[in-house]
Amino acid sequence: MTLRNLMHNECRPQNHDVSSPTYSFVLPIYNEEETLGELCRRMCTLLHRLDGPSEVLLVNDGSQDASYSLMVEMHRRDARFKVIDLSRNFGHQVAITAGMDLIGRLRKVQAHGLTFPLLADADHEVAEKYGVWQEKSRYGRTYMGIVRTTYLIGPDGKVVERWDNVKVDGHVDAVAAAITPARA
Repeated sequence: MTLRNLMHNECRPQNHDVSSPTYSFVLPIYNEEETLGELCRRMCTLLHRLDGPSEVLLVNDGSQDASYSLMVEMHRRDARFKVIDLSRNFGHQVAITAGMDLIGRLRKVQAHGLTFPLLADADHEVAEKYGVWQEKSRYGRTYMGIVRTTYLIGPDGKVVERWDNVKVDGHVDAVAAAITPARA
């Protein structure tokens, strides 16, 4: 049975509230083109039995087959299925962590009524481009992490100002002072 038939026959959401799910499932996907149809069927059966709104977060962990396009099709047909596409294969642990991180961020958006998207940089690609993914040390241990940095980006998308080694005291005032002239 094709994914299209499974989605039509098994996944027929009836006004499901996908904005505030009670249940969230994070599933790492790596080259699962052959099994996604069955996964879809089983998840739809499970979602139908639950006592609250649900979502399924499918994390594409660098699949080389048609898994990603099938996942996008699942989302297109049923909004309870959401898709994250990692830039390469990081392994299932990182894929699950990326999914859980995104769910946490989505809950913050809902709780605080934010009107802008929160982005996840699970593979620190953007952090590296901005030069904030650096070697750090603490208690004699060295590791890679994000250094405290703030960027003020203007309406044209260009960096107006950068603050390195940010400390809490006085930082809000410094950013506010820089924003005031930038708005004029």
